[in-house]
Amino acid sequence: MKYEMLGHTSEAKFRAYGQTQEERFTNAALAMTDIMFDVGKLQPKVRKKIVIKGTTPQSLLRNWLDELLLLLDSELFVFQSVQKIKISKLKEVWSLDALVFGETATDSSPRRGPEVKAVTYDEMELTDQFVQVVVDV
Repeated sequence: MKYEMLGHTSEAKFRAYGQTQEERFTNAALAMTDIMFDVGKLQPKVRKKIVIKGTTPQSLLRNWLDELLLLLDSELFVFQSVQKIKISKLKEVWSLDALVFGETATDSSPRRGPEVKAVTYDEMELTDQFVQVVVDV
């Protein structure tokens, strides 16, 4: 299982699994996208390079998901998959370098549910097995 949706009273909450931190971050992006779109029906037509930084693993995860939301809002880019992703730490700065694929959102894009407005630190959890995230919808 890549991810699972969890119950939350007013927002959306998910847990993304993986053997590595990169796999957990990738699956978190898939889970967040799956709230809004049917990921299985998206096409990898557009390629984007993403480079972000964070001061902690939590801030890196939030910045990663926020960047995908920003690309959706500003360029109508809907995340579908990762070709490569690398997470590293140099001194006190965490960085993520990824090559992602997706499609441009249109009226015929496979919508599933509400729009994700923001990623929160509320109930965020990072372990060696999963990452847990709550997003505002």
